[in-house]
Amino acid sequence: MWATGAMEALLQGPKSAAAVDENAGLLLKHSTRQAPELLLVEVDGRVIDSLGWPVAGARIASASEGGEAVSSDSEGNFILQVLAGRQHLLTATAEGMGRSSALAIPGEPALLILTTEFPWSTGEAQIEAAPAEEAEPADEGTLLAGEGFLVDQAGRELAKAIVLVEETGERVRADEYGRFRVPLPAESCSILAYDAEGRVGHMAFKPSRSQGVMPLGEIHLNYGLELAGILHDKDRAPAQIAALELRRNGMHRRQFTDASGRFAFRGLLPGEYELIAYPHRGDLGFRQPITLKGSMDADWQLEASRSLRIQVLEQTAGPQALAHVRLDAEGIGSLYAQADSEGYVLFEGLGTGPFAFEVRDPDFGAMQVLSYQAEVAKLMVASSASPKER
Repeated sequence: MWATGAMEALLQGPKSAAAVDENAGLLLKHSTRQAPELLLVEVDGRVIDSLGWPVAGARIASASEGGEAVSSDSEGNFILQVLAGRQHLLTATAEGMGRSSALAIPGEPALLILTTEFPWSTGEAQIEAAPAEEAEPADEGTLLAGEGFLVDQAGRELAKAIVLVEETGERVRADEYGRFRVPLPAESCSILAYDAEGRVGHMAFKPSRSQGVMPLGEIHLNYGLELAGILHDKDRAPAQIAALELRRNGMHRRQFTDASGRFAFRGLLPGEYELIAYPHRGDLGFRQPITLKGSMDADWQLEASRSLRIQVLEQTAGPQALAHVRLDAEGIGSLYAQADSEGYVLFEGLGTGPFAFEVRDPDFGAMQVLSYQAEVAKLMVASSASPKER
């Protein structure tokens, strides 16, 4: 992750009306100040649980730079002050729930998903709700950066647009002069830039060195394609303030639907994308591959979830009363429940599976999962052979 000191060192540079890199052969002609300024700005977002219900009273902080935490309101919303321009690793915690982390940048909403805390947890960080594909901010030892300007088709500077390195997922936000500085990998990379007005630009770049600041020149943005629509819940009513994400390579763009369930991702290039709708107030989300050749406006619908009541049985002892069960489901995460005196345990907000289980006895001793018989809703377990695990 970027440490504040390392990032400030990276952002240092001589005041100049022009900067030349002899290896790249590029000239930055814009008159600018020393570097994109490290100003405090606001990043907003929402905290939900694995079933898509808002989490009130969660504590959110920027792990990238420390600072004071804020609390989510009754609808899970929060606003956090962070340094402008850069990407931040946010963390969220709430009583009775695990820890979640996700990357966020000013100008785009953040989403943090909290999973249930398990009674046998050690207090360390739980399963991260952030997508596994999402990269962490660059290591502070990475001292290669690209610097450039964002301009429209008429050559006017575009303020506060977002710049993305597709191979690493690194994102920064340009300053009010359209100037940006973004960490680069040592090999060839593709840089994507887009703004809130629906403009998009692209540049392929091969660094000529392994450290320092390399001029990238201008990235020209023009109006791109749009993926829009209305998201409905299982009853065909508008899904209000539902979380959506659009992915392509290292790009992860998030939005929340408005009061009518409408959303719109603007400033897109033609190509292959994946649209992800997260679970929302108990309804199931979905993943939808999309080939975008032109702008698209369509209706989308969340699926109804289902309940699953299973019985935990030990082969030699019958029902495993008061067993602790953790269920992992793709697209939902981890759920926890404790069995009753007959070994029955109920999970809600599920899809069709597949499911994976972890079982502990009433004293939290690990148990071996032998099989899950879906047709009769039986989970067969056995006592652990290792006394240390009991």
